Amino acid sequence: MPARISVEVRGLREAQKRALDDMRALGGQPMVDAMRKATLVVTADARRRVPVVTGRLRASIVPEVEVHGHSVEGIVGSKVAYAPHVEARLVARAIRKGTRPGGYLTGAVVENAERVYRIIDEAVKDILERK
Repeated sequence: MPARISVEVRGLREAQKRALDDMRALGGQPMVDAMRKATLVVTADARRRVPVVTGRLRASIVPEVEVHGHSVEGIVGSKVAYAPHVEARLVARAIRKGTRPGGYLTGAVVENAERVYRIIDEAVKDILERK
């Protein structure tokens, strides 16, 4: 006859509640504020990098922060119809020249990635330490 082993797990419900509370906190206002700060960093750099003829494209580069349940998403972009073409042209030029990064948006994201990660990381630490 096989041996039977009995295991009792204590504190599982409390651990699940803490994890759920942490997840909710990470989708709250402090994370939205951090994402807003991160998107502003990328927006400012993208505006600096974009070629200017009339200024319309530069002025149209805006940040957005969206909350979907417990998820916070940062978006930087332009709704100007020719924005993707300018980005693609700059990326292609960088590829031809063998330089990196390419476009005004791509370059802004790549060059500021570490700063963005640091902003989000600090927010996560602050949120979890407050609990």
